[in-house]
Amino acid sequence: ITMDSVNLIAVGSGGWVRFWNTNGYGLAAEFCMFDHYRRASFFIREHESVTSCATTYTNDLLLCGDSLGYITIWDISCYCLHKTLEDVVVEAPPLELLFRAHLLPVLSISLAEDKSLIITASADQCIRLWTINGRYLRKILGSSIA
Repeated sequence: ITMDSVNLIAVGSGGWVRFWNTNGYGLAAEFCMFDHYRRASFFIREHESVTSCATTYTNDLLLCGDSLGYITIWDISCYCLHKTLEDVVVEAPPLELLFRAHLLPVLSISLAEDKSLIITASADQCIRLWTINGRYLRKILGSSIA
């Protein structure tokens, strides 16, 4: 992704992830994150949503958290680079990783790139620490039952 093509990523209901150019060009790309879940035989209810997202400093990876408690990591290093202004890209970028981070919705996701760490916060009242490869490291905050 280049900042000339995309300068806003929005996530929301139905599993949609949208890439926008707010400098007058509008929607650049969109894909339904849950399409990958359905291919893996996940049952997705209509009201489920993507609840949070973050990118690496270099915009190479997109991390998304959802209402099911999962984290997805997408390779966006070449996403939207070769699109025309008239066409909206509808294919998803390559999915690098999918893992269950929490039992309830992920409310926030952050990246500590200097340490290659992911920090997630959830409605289960836990803050957890993960490697960039999805390996659980520890609970930073939260009850022992979550």
